[in-house]
This record gives sequence, C-alpha cells and structure tokens, in this order.
Amino acid sequence: MTLWGFSWDKSAAGVYTRLNAAVGLNPIPYVTGYDDEGYNIYHASDFDTIGPWMTRRCNVWDDGTVTAYYGDPEFTDTDVENMGQVMVEYPNAYYYIDTQTSGLYKFFISDDPTDVVPVAGSPTVKIHPIFLVDGVPKDHAYIGAYEGFINPSTSMLESRGLVQPDVGKTIAQYRAAAQARGTGWGIETIQQVAWRRLLFSVEFARFDSQAALGAGKINNGIIYDTGQTAGMGSRSWGNPNADRYPVSHRGYENPWGSTKELIDGVNIQGDSNYPNLLFLIWVLDQTRTAAKYAGATYDGVNYINTTLAFPPGVGYISDIGIANPYDWMFLPKTFGGSDTTYFCDAAACYGGDSALTVGGAITESLNAGLFWSYAYDVDDTYSHGGARLSYLEA
Repeated sequence: MTLWGFSWDKSAAGVYTRLNAAVGLNPIPYVTGYDDEGYNIYHASDFDTIGPWMTRRCNVWDDGTVTAYYGDPEFTDTDVENMGQVMVEYPNAYYYIDTQTSGLYKFFISDDPTDVVPVAGSPTVKIHPIFLVDGVPKDHAYIGAYEGFINPSTSMLESRGLVQPDVGKTIAQYRAAAQARGTGWGIETIQQVAWRRLLFSVEFARFDSQAALGAGKINNGIIYDTGQTAGMGSRSWGNPNADRYPVSHRGYENPWGSTKELIDGVNIQGDSNYPNLLFLIWVLDQTRTAAKYAGATYDGVNYINTTLAFPPGVGYISDIGIANPYDWMFLPKTFGGSDTTYFCDAAACYGGDSALTVGGAITESLNAGLFWSYAYDVDDTYSHGGARLSYLEA
C-alpha cells in the first residue's frame, strides 16, 4: 500500500488527521544538529523522497525534450534559448477523494494504480486528470517554474529566471503567446492547478498555505524578477513569519503572491438571473489540440458542464465543490470563512462570462494563498495578472 492521505472534519478551525503512510511525516525541513563550524544541519522534508512529491525543475525544449535537470551541469534558469524553458516536472500519480461520511472529507494520493482506498466500498484510486492528455495517461506533467515572460523578440511566452513577469494582457493573448511555442504548449490548466492544491494539502495536512509555508510576496506594489528561489531548485521554501518573501512549492515559484495567474481549460458562465445567480463551471479535458482552448465556450462537446458553480460575490472559501467525475477541482462552493478558518483564502465571481485567476497578487494580504480563486470577465486585463507556461506530454 502506497497511500498518503489526510482527513478534514469540515469545521472552521479544522481538525486535520494524517492517514495511512502520511502518518508521522514532517513536511518542513528541521534542524537536527550542528556541524563542526557551528552551522545548522537540516533534515529534508520527509516528502522529498516520496514518489508523487519528487518533482524536478528541468529545461524543456520546444519539441518536449527534457534537456537537463536541476543539478546537472547543463541546467540553466536563464539561457532558455539554448536549453529550453524552465519547467517543473511532476511524476505520474493517482488520487481519491472520499465524502461518504457526513462532515468529513478524506484526500488520498498514491503512486500505485492498484491501491485500494480504505473507505466504504473499497474503491481503487484514479489517475488524476493532470496526467491525462486527450484521454491518454502520461508519465509526467510540466508547468512553468516561473511566472510567464513574453519575449519581445519572439512574442512567445517563456519561463525563465531574472526577468520581470509579464502582466496586463487578456487570457487569449497569453494563450496565443504560449501556443506559439508549438504543439502541446499553452498556459497552466485547471487540472494542473487542482493537482498542485491536492499535492500541497496532503503534504502539509492543512489548507492554510500561507501559515504552512510562507505569506508570499504580498502587501507590496512591486513585482520582482523571477528566479528568486533558483538556488532552492526543486525543494520547497518560504518564510512563515514575514511577508514580501518569495515562496516555492516543489520547484513552483510563487504559487501565491507576486502575480495572479490566469488559468486555461475552465470557463465560468455568466448569469444575470438575480437573485438566483448560478455561475456554472465548464471544463475542457486536457488536449494538445490548441484550437479547443477558448473563453466563454459552453458547447457541451469540448467544454463540459460540471454542474458545480462558483458562489456569487466575494468572500472567504468555506467549502469546495465536489461532484463526480469532477471531484478533483478544488474550486469554491460556499463562502463563510476567514483568513484563519476553513480554506483561509478568498474567492470572487462578479457576474459575466469569466476566466479563472488563482493565487492572489502582490497587492493582496492574508486573503491570498493556494486556494485564492477569482473569476474575472474573460476579456479583462489586470495590472498584477499574468500567466504561466504549461507543456502537455505527447
């Protein structure tokens, strides 16, 4: 059995219990002693050597070839013209989310497709949709290690260190700049966001990402250059005791704070039927067919109605929507929380046909975080909003 999991009792304060192989594991590096010169000796996170969490920063060429991994002499955070984009490679894994017990959610991750989940009915784990492309299972998923930068010489979206993230364009513009790299390239998908949220939650056995890893680059008006966690490689890093510091989870820099990220493959349908507003969430399965990605599309062929809906207005998330087969999405269902209760992050939906942004920007405060989810008009631009590269394996 290779299941790692945790449960949440759905209360505001949250009773979180590690399950199965996750019991007793510590996600935070800690001091084990001192060397001969008096420097701290650190024990790595217990999750660093566990399959699904063994992500790796790497260079990926436009044809999808991995040219180097962090630690290789050829790896680079900056010379993407010669080595390829700086991406995070996520290894194939499986999941299960159980809601059969009233007032209790159980979340599981596995690296074995035959694992049986110890809940009623003894179900088998499922491949997570981040690892499905055109319905075919893949060995890896790739997301930009850094916030996206549009190279003025090529007009293509890049993932590289030591550049200022691009902001202020529509999701259609970012999508086009990413897809210009070639087949399989685009911006981060809803399936990838959902996997990052599940991976973090099982690792830390809590939803308050800012308290767990670090407040992130918030409470400021300055967007700093990418690559500030370059030296940490694929490890996680943050400062839980102060804001304005970058955060990296498993090699993914600034999952919250700095810039908010536009996400593809999900459309929130506008509704004017006040006061019975219903902002339905429509999802596109991951595909290498670039033309299928489009805003304000609700065709029932490519984009499918999940029957889940964004809560109207703005507030702090108190619950997430779960409806098979869309039990993996980690998108808000209800408001009623705060920056210290339930999911500890804010969400909003203002009414028109919308695109999803996640993470929260540098202008946010403790309402930002891993679960921060705002639905803005699909044609809007944001002074602190950008996008990040994604590559879908052939």
